[in-house]
Amino acid sequence: FFLTRPPIKKVFEARMKKLEKQYKAYLLFSNELDKVKSITIDNFEYKFPEHIIDAFNQYHESRNQLKHEVLRSLDYNSLKKVIDSWMALEDSYTMKWAIKESINDDIEVIKSKEPDPMVVLDKLKKELDEKNIKTFKNLQSQYNVLDEVIRKEVKRLTLLTKE
Repeated sequence: FFLTRPPIKKVFEARMKKLEKQYKAYLLFSNELDKVKSITIDNFEYKFPEHIIDAFNQYHESRNQLKHEVLRSLDYNSLKKVIDSWMALEDSYTMKWAIKESINDDIEVIKSKEPDPMVVLDKLKKELDEKNIKTFKNLQSQYNVLDEVIRKEVKRLTLLTKE
């Protein structure tokens, strides 16, 4: 489930609650409920550089690493830690891209539909070359002249911060 769906916090949290109930039921029926370990929630914090392409690459590297960790998770507790970390990554990344003005853009986006990362990266590189947009500050100040693909992604990520 987690590897085939876009990482939307509400959806992932709902799935984790369902898994937690199933896990507790399993433990109850196997007489292991007393062996339940409490989950210590780490304070996951991700910092992204100001340079857009560096942040984009760092995000995708971290995300791929977390997807790998999902596959390696053998129980509910380890999966919960990975998913919590992944959601922290998503929150940090979307906050970096958020531009309030993009919400008023007439361009249509679907929050749960991620664009092809290679297309976005290609457009980002073109924006860097043609318009010298290198940082998130540049991105915000020149939002109206951005390529449609980038504007859509900015709006999608901005909308995700509202949830």
